[in-house]
This record gives sequence, C-alpha cells and structure tokens, in this order.
Amino acid sequence: MQIPIVDFNSFINGDTVAKEAVAAQISLAIHEVGCFYLKNYGISKTLIAQAFSQTESFFALPENEKEQVSFFPDRNLRGYHNFKKSEDNHNANELMTEGFHFGKEITPDKVGVIEDPFFEPNKWPNQTNFREVMMEFFTACHESALRVLQALAISLRLPEDYFTNLYSEQNHGIVWHHYPSIYQPPELGKVYLTEHTDIGTLTFLFQDSEGLEVYTNTGEWVFAPLIPDAIIVLVADLMQRWTNDKFCATRHRVVVPTQSHSAKQRYSCAFFTSPNYDAPITCIKTCLDRDEVPKYPPIFAREYFKQPK
Repeated sequence: MQIPIVDFNSFINGDTVAKEAVAAQISLAIHEVGCFYLKNYGISKTLIAQAFSQTESFFALPENEKEQVSFFPDRNLRGYHNFKKSEDNHNANELMTEGFHFGKEITPDKVGVIEDPFFEPNKWPNQTNFREVMMEFFTACHESALRVLQALAISLRLPEDYFTNLYSEQNHGIVWHHYPSIYQPPELGKVYLTEHTDIGTLTFLFQDSEGLEVYTNTGEWVFAPLIPDAIIVLVADLMQRWTNDKFCATRHRVVVPTQSHSAKQRYSCAFFTSPNYDAPITCIKTCLDRDEVPKYPPIFAREYFKQPK
C-alpha cells in the first residue's frame, strides 16, 4: 500500500467545489492509510531550505555550545536535547539522536500564566538569523496548518472555520531532529525512534532523507519514500479523540536504512499543532453514526495535555 499524495493547490486557490474535492481526498487517505503526502501547501521552498540550513549549522556546533541552550535541568521543553544522554525514559533500542525544540515566543509577563512545561520562553543559540528564520518558519507552518484544518472540517460536514477558530493562541511546537551518521550495521532491533503516535491534533513532517515508516490502517508497516517538495501529514491523538476515532492517530517510527552498511546523517522537522488551552474537546456530532455514543467524555485541551501519554 502506498501513502496517497494530495495536491493542495486547488484548495488554496480553488472554488468551493475544488475545496470539497481536496477535502474528500484527505479524508479518504486518512481512512484508508492513516496519513498522506501534501504538495503545494503554501510554504516557501526558500524558507524551508533556510530553516534546514540553520538547523544543520546548529547541530554542527560543539556539544558544549549546544548544551548552553539545553532544556535540562529545568525541563521546560524548549531548547536543545541530546536524547541518548538525557536521563528521561529513553528507549534502550533507540540510537543516539539530537533535537531542538521551540514554539511561539512567550513574553516575560506571560511566564507562569499557564501551568505547562512547554509554555516557557524559547532558548535561542547565538547563531546569526537562527531565531528570525525559525520564527518565520513557525508562522508559515501555522498558516498552512489552518488551511489543512479547514479541509478536515469540510470533510466532516462542518463549517470551514470549525477548528481554526480554536487555534488563535498558536500553541504549536516544532522539534528539529538530527540523526547522526552510522558506519556499521546496528544491532538487530535498533531504530532511531521507536513506534509512537503524536499527542496534538496534526503533525507536519519535513525530512531531507528517508527513514520514516508508518503503520497503516490495514495493519502493515509502510516505508515512506522521500518525495521532493512534499511533506507528510500525520493524525495525532487529540484529533482521534475529537473525531470519536473516525480519524485515527498515525503510528510511526524512524528506522535505520538496511540497504547498506552505513547511513548518512538525517535531518527532519516535526511541526505539532495544538488548539487553544481552553478549547473544549467534545465529540463532533457528524462523527457519530446512528445510535453511536461518544467514546470519550468532554475535556478541555489544557487538561488533556496534562494527562500521561
């Protein structure tokens, strides 16, 4: 089974009929496979290239310089993270990876207003234009995600702004990953990132090389090839709950290529969408079949994110 490719250009620039057609393609892809590639999604290729370039330069810095913006020991989920060295629940089967986490800018007067480890100021490296490029990229991802959320609303027979009205706070997160090169076959069972689902509503995945595998709704692992100028859109846990399991969260993992005895370093970026903290996550009525009842009780987004994963 192949992951469907959806061209989003006619949704951005088309009329109502065109939008409905694209929305139907997305819905079908989610139901049949669980995710989809998205092309012409409205983010500048130049900006994406700049963001990748800045990321490569950051991860090439000496370890002690990267550690200056580490999110340890305060664990506020902003900044640099060496997953192999950290003292959290690192999976023993995962090879060493690095990450850099950031989100919207939090002004000093807002610190502590929301009890959430992610609702803290960003930690930026002393690198020319790094912050500026990353925040421009963040804004572009937010705007693109709003359009995809509009398409999902249309596919569920809802007003186009059903979801987007609940994303004004831009409570999204971005994680850049660096998977270093390996020069010998890894031990059996070793992966870069073990299988999991994401916690928000949607995830945009940008990658510069292959390694991602997704678990389809038919019960098989499918390799996700690199398609130029396309991102992969995954459904996350909160969207599954919101839609009463009509849109199921996409299980995925990052594996070590097995075609050769070595693997070049890999960079990827995950943009995780999340609604406003006071957004009520209540079963969508159009997601209920006749005589079906909601599987989950109503919950506010802020309470949902406090639950253990």
